[in-house]
Order: sequence, then C-alpha cells, then structure tokens
Amino acid sequence: MPLKKKVNTKHEYKGMSKRLLSNKILTSSPTGSTTKNHYQTGQLSITGIHATVLSILIAFLTAYAFHVYNVIQDMELKVIDTAARINNIPFIRYSYLPPNDFSLPKDKEERTHIIIHIIKLLSSFPHDGQTSYEIPEDPADRAEKAMQLMNVIAHRYPFPEGLWKTDGGWNQERPHQIVFGNINDVVSWLIDLNEILRVTTFFRSMPDTFLSRNYLRYFEALEKKKEDLIQQARKDPFLPFMGTIKPRVIFGNFINGLNKAEIVALETEYKLNKMNKYTETHLSRNKVLFTILTTGIVFFLSVIVPVVFRGANRIFWVYVPSVYYVIIFIYIVKEVIR
Repeated sequence: MPLKKKVNTKHEYKGMSKRLLSNKILTSSPTGSTTKNHYQTGQLSITGIHATVLSILIAFLTAYAFHVYNVIQDMELKVIDTAARINNIPFIRYSYLPPNDFSLPKDKEERTHIIIHIIKLLSSFPHDGQTSYEIPEDPADRAEKAMQLMNVIAHRYPFPEGLWKTDGGWNQERPHQIVFGNINDVVSWLIDLNEILRVTTFFRSMPDTFLSRNYLRYFEALEKKKEDLIQQARKDPFLPFMGTIKPRVIFGNFINGLNKAEIVALETEYKLNKMNKYTETHLSRNKVLFTILTTGIVFFLSVIVPVVFRGANRIFWVYVPSVYYVIIFIYIVKEVIR
C-alpha cells in the first residue's frame, strides 16, 4: 500500500511539472497572450491621447465658429443700419411731375441717362431735335424739365420711393423706406447709389463748373412763369402739400440730399470693407464647419474604431490621426506666415 501511494504522488508531481513548463513556454513566447495584451494596452493608451487631443480641437473649433459668426453678424447689422440711414434724407416733395408717357427708370443705366439729361438741361447744351435728349428751347421749359427729372431721381430707388405712376397719372405719397434683407441687398444698393453720386459730381461742385453760369438764368425764367402759382401758394394753406414750386429751393434740396447720400454711402462702404477684411483674416463659416466635420471623422476612425474593434489595424489609430495633425500644423504655420 505505501508503495502504491508513492507511485501516485510521483505521477502527480510529473503532471504538475508539465503544466508549469507549458505555462512558462506560453508566457515567454513572443506570440503569446502577454504580447497581445501589451499590444492592446498600447493601442488603448494611444487612442486615449487621440481622444483628448481631438476633443480639445473640436471644442476649440466650435467655440471659434460661434465667436466668428457672432462678430460677423454684428458687423453685418452695423452695415445694414448704416445703409438704412438713406431713409432719413429729407428730399422734399416737388410739384413738377413728368409727362404721363414718361417711363420710370428700371436700372442704373436708365438712371444715368436721366442725370446726364438734367446736366444738359441746366448747361448751355444747345437745343437739337436730333439728339436723344429732349432739350427745350425756352429757358423756363428747360428748368421745368430738369425739375421733373430731379423729382424722378430723388423719389425713386436707390432713394426711398415716393413717386408712383398710376393709370390716372402720377401719385406722390410718403416715401416708402428701403428695407435691406441681407448684406447682398446693401452691396447691390451701394453700387446703384455710387453710380448716381459719380454722375452728379457736377451738381455737388456747382460753383466750380460751367453749370453755374446757366442754371440761375433758367430758374429765374421758370419762377417768372410760375409767379402766379407761387403767389397763390403763399395764400392757400393746402397748395404747398402738392409740392414745392420754387426751382431754387428744389435744386438746393436736391444738392443737399445728394451730399448727405454720399456721406451715408462712404460710411456704409467703410463698414462693409471692414467686415470683408475681418472675414478674409478669419476662417469662414464654411471652412470652420468643414474642419469640425473632418475632425469628427478622424475622431471616429482613430478613437471609436480601435475601442470597438480590439486589435484594429494601425492605420486607424496611428497613421490617420498623424496625417491629420501634420495637415493642421502646416495650415496653422501657413496662416501665421501670411
């Protein structure tokens, strides 16, 4: 009996030795589970670093996008508010209305044609039936025609519109304010207004131009022609509501309105250029959104994929984020140098 027990103990000892030796070989093998565990641990560690860096980058870009968006929105509102001051220019109501067959201007080319017509009417441009501009021979008629065209320019876009053509003739009412829906409306309006200001430079420098030698003579002739109506307006309290009759008052108001419009245009253009410069020196909203989207994709590939799929290819958690970091670094350096 003792001998049998001894043999069993010996066999058990040998079995334990084999199992220990097998475990030792497995743990010491380069292809063993320990190496695999170390690989996965390193993968998760690097993935954690990517998660931290990319999360900070996404948070920064989001905050930056909101900041830039708010600043640009504030600048756009200031540009629109400045342009809206065109509605405060006090063009008075003129009593001189165009003929019923007159067509209101539809674009800046037609408005420019009207302004050139006014210049020719108030200058020494001779009466010529062959020209495309109607130039009356009588001085009073020249002045009256000029007043009619001034009424069209002063009370139609790009100024508040207060002159309307109806089936029964012309209707003058309280000017309708110009409403700017967005910054593109301001840009379009500014182009049209600057064209008028460019062509009317003669008006706004009247003492130094050839016009000053003629227009007073035409205005005096018109005042004599309208003398009875002017005297009636002084006695009739309702007649002035039909509009101002005196050509000198109308012309002075027209010049004053154009000068004030030029101030509005210059201030609007200054703020618009300032906003455009800010937009150029900062990432646009589209670029910021694209960068956030790209960062999110990189986050998914280099963080989510390695966590869900243990042992994922090194392309996801090493090469993809590394390339992305290099691109971001190069872009930052490029922007700093510029």
